[in-house]
Amino acid sequence: MLLLPFSWLYGFVLLLRHWLYDSGIFKSVKFSIPVIVIGNLSTGGTGKTPQTIYLAQLLKSYKPALLSRGYGRNSKGFRWVENDSLVTETGDEPLLFKQTLGETPIAVCENRVAGIQKILAERKPGVILLDDAYQHRQLVPGFSVLLIDFASLQEPLYLLPAGNQRDLWSRRKKANVVVITKCPITISNNEKNRLIDYINQGCKNSLPVFFSHLKYGEVHRFSGEILAADELKNQSVILVTGIARPVLLKADLGLKTQIIDHQSFADHHAFTREDVESMKKNMAMFAPVRPLFITTSKDRVRLEPLLSQLERHDWLEIPVEIEIDESQQFHTLIENYVRSNS
Repeated sequence: MLLLPFSWLYGFVLLLRHWLYDSGIFKSVKFSIPVIVIGNLSTGGTGKTPQTIYLAQLLKSYKPALLSRGYGRNSKGFRWVENDSLVTETGDEPLLFKQTLGETPIAVCENRVAGIQKILAERKPGVILLDDAYQHRQLVPGFSVLLIDFASLQEPLYLLPAGNQRDLWSRRKKANVVVITKCPITISNNEKNRLIDYINQGCKNSLPVFFSHLKYGEVHRFSGEILAADELKNQSVILVTGIARPVLLKADLGLKTQIIDHQSFADHHAFTREDVESMKKNMAMFAPVRPLFITTSKDRVRLEPLLSQLERHDWLEIPVEIEIDESQQFHTLIENYVRSNS
């Protein structure tokens, strides 16, 4: 592969950076409050958003606060996220977190250490969750949840730019728990054991490895009105996505309704009014059939502000959650860490 030499160079830079932190030349900060990092080794598509929401809901009684970089926002520095915040000010995921988690404090800050300090100065959380901060070495997490996409384990794990790995495979050893995400529901015990052995190959101490799969919720209009299963089955839809790896979503949705077109955009795509007008023209191509648009919750927070009240009636949302095998053991690991460090 022509790009492999650049991947080797990138890998050397990563090795040097990690060595500088591990040797103490570059300093890291550790907090006394429980801090849980949720992240991955790849560039995206591992399901961090539903996993972060899952953990926040699990730890609700400990009064969590959630800190994100706010990828894709136009603002800088620290900012609290409110239900009526603009997606351009916060990024799509933090706004979805706030709209989903209600009273849980949500903040964005590209400097995670400064962000935590600000949260602690203004709120009194019992635990802080850091979204997508596995590579943020200025911070020493108390507990790290590493997400690895099932599909990525079926192919070579090349670093950028030859592949989609943004960190060294050896960095998995720094996790406290690994969750293999987006697994087939039918995954066998033999396959699970093979992957557990693969993850733990070369590790001094075996990492706890769990398996999760996506669970799609009831399709509803942006207004909140749920579509009955038979109504959805007979409805033609245009799927609109701005997420990484929408393959599983498309496959699941194809069992529930008639997908006549898929408008696929890059992950975190900043939708514009021109995009909406283009999609409306595309819808007209299917006349006399009048399809509806359907999108994900993360895409909805970027699209909804661009739509008129009348247009919103033509848009549907499909929420996604995760389910973890052996979930009670997973819960116990997380809660024991928080409880013993509170």
